[in-house]
Amino acid sequence: MRSIRWFVLLVICLGMACQHPKERVKKTEIIPKENLVPVLAEIHLADALLQMSEVRQNYPGRDSISNYQDILKKHGYTKEMFDRTIEFYENDPDELNDLYEEVVSELTQLQSEINQRTRQITPDDLTSNLWNQKTVWHLPDDGRINRIGFKIPVTGPGKYLLFATIRMHPDDGSIEPRVTAFFWFDDGTETGFSIPFEPSPIPKNGKIITHTLSLNLKDDRATHISGFLLDHNPRSGNWEKHVDVLNVKIQHIQISTPFRNAGPE
Repeated sequence: MRSIRWFVLLVICLGMACQHPKERVKKTEIIPKENLVPVLAEIHLADALLQMSEVRQNYPGRDSISNYQDILKKHGYTKEMFDRTIEFYENDPDELNDLYEEVVSELTQLQSEINQRTRQITPDDLTSNLWNQKTVWHLPDDGRINRIGFKIPVTGPGKYLLFATIRMHPDDGSIEPRVTAFFWFDDGTETGFSIPFEPSPIPKNGKIITHTLSLNLKDDRATHISGFLLDHNPRSGNWEKHVDVLNVKIQHIQISTPFRNAGPE
């Protein structure tokens, strides 16, 4: 774990931008440690992935800074708040050491879970593609503001993976575009009951990006996986989307012991 220590120290000491002397930051003004630890763990894993040649080939132009910004946005924090947090830890070695220990613990737990699951998954565990609609879409030709909704039967408990390769152009008119999904069953109400996946924001940068959503299904009442490949917030006026969906896949990893008590991911 020595590399993790150096990584944490590097992030804390350098941050994402040069810091200037300011009034001492108070602990009440920073990202809470329980939220900062998973942020730093994700940044470490993202940086490690960027060292892999196949990842760099699939995501040209991707760098550590863009990873930091995406991870912060995902957790609901701004660069400015992260910078204040960095400044706080720069000035408190004891807090920094405690933070390092918690990040190491988080990464160790993640590695243990990955190793356990990797040993259990075999090709026979993966189903064929469950997606039952066409896999290539070009908007606005396939619908000016089409959200591409779907409702696909599930095939039992286990882990479900939704893959969607998307290129959204800078002139797309969507507000907060994102890939969304949820498990669903009819509970007698008007909308039914849903168990949501973590959504994946779609950047308007013209780059081809594969979005991956995953969640463990433990509720045997769920009958479908539903959602929208191109979800967006309501918008008035005359507008349209400019986006290509190049490939869609849903796979099911059949239930096995490591997944039996796992929570949402």
